[in-house]
Amino acid sequence: MSPYTPATDPLDLEISPGVPVRSLKTPGDCTRALMLLENDMAVIRGQIARSEENPDDVRPGWRTRAQGALRWKKLTVKAVRAHADGLHRPTDEERRKVLLSIIKTEVGQAEFDRIMAVAATKRPDLFEVDGGAV
Repeated sequence: MSPYTPATDPLDLEISPGVPVRSLKTPGDCTRALMLLENDMAVIRGQIARSEENPDDVRPGWRTRAQGALRWKKLTVKAVRAHADGLHRPTDEERRKVLLSIIKTEVGQAEFDRIMAVAATKRPDLFEVDGGAV
């Protein structure tokens, strides 16, 4: 007996037409996708609720399709959350290094050294001054 394999890779589930889960690159992308999916599910739930109020206006099979769509949206939400958990979240240290590198490039080495000297004067407890490493 072969092990169970899902028919669809969760990363191939679509958030909207042509936008699979695997295309999400940042935690922010995942948050926006989750918001979109939650909105879609609310719309479907609203349609189902309205159909229950007036069942004579509902076409045969419509409710089954709506509930199926809701199930797929829920599966996609789970896939987005799992994908988001695996994305790299930059640390504060990584952000600081990038910021300092960009500042050094933008203001030039001389101005950067001047600003570092000012910072070392104001907070000597955070900077090594004796070895020339400011």
